[in-house]
Parts: sequence; structure tokens; C-alpha cells
Amino acid sequence: MRVPGETSMLDHISLIAILLSGLTIFTTIQMQDFPDIAGDAAIGRITFPIYAPEFSRWVTSGAMVAWSFFLGRFWDIG
Repeated sequence: MRVPGETSMLDHISLIAILLSGLTIFTTIQMQDFPDIAGDAAIGRITFPIYAPEFSRWVTSGAMVAWSFFLGRFWDIG
């Protein structure tokens, strides 16, 4: 039970989970730009899928596979 006014600390597993979540988001956030390439181009917004259309697809696909494999192994999901 937590005592009022007492601060709590995150354990190392929680810190690792937060770090890995942040890295996963950082390396896959460009996925949100794929559905609206036409709209972004119309307003002059330069996104990764507009700047490098083929490369961004390969990078995103690779990142998804790599993160899926790595996180499954890291957390020993089996």
C-alpha cells in the first residue's frame, strides 16, 4: 500500500519498457503519413513517404519486422 505523500520509483523493467516503446514509436511514426500523401503534397508538406516513397516503405516494413522479432525475443514471448 502506498503512503500518501510518498514518491515511487520505476523499476528497471518499467524503464526498459518505456524506452523500447519510445524507440518503437520513433522508428515507425512515419506510418501515419502514408494514408494522406496526396493531402500532404497538396499543402506542400514534405514527409518521409513524399521525400523517399520507395525507401520509406522498405524502411517501415523492415522496422516493423525487426521490432516484432526483437521485442518477441527480448521479452521472451516465445
